[in-house]
Amino acid sequence: MNTLPKASMRKALLVWIGGLLAIVAVDYLLRLNWDNFYRLGLGENLWFISHWLLAMLSLVVLIRGWRSQLPKGNFMSLLGALLLAVVFYLMTIYLYVLGSGIDSL
Repeated sequence: MNTLPKASMRKALLVWIGGLLAIVAVDYLLRLNWDNFYRLGLGENLWFISHWLLAMLSLVVLIRGWRSQLPKGNFMSLLGALLLAVVFYLMTIYLYVLGSGIDSL
């Protein structure tokens, strides 16, 4: 039985977490630079495009390591890694957006 490619999962999650925190940091610093904090930092289009590009990059890193070992046995682990990434994304973005007062529910 093949072992799980934990190294590729770690790399993909590190790319995802580091990239997402970098996007939030750049947006926050841009907002601090403006006279009005509530103006768009990165801009709405660039904000969402950067999230999609980061997600695609992380997915490529993850799939590249799992390519040879993607049979049924490892599929649940792949879904678990994706679920962990989605939960981190939602928590980070909502805490940033709601915590800084940029937007509200």
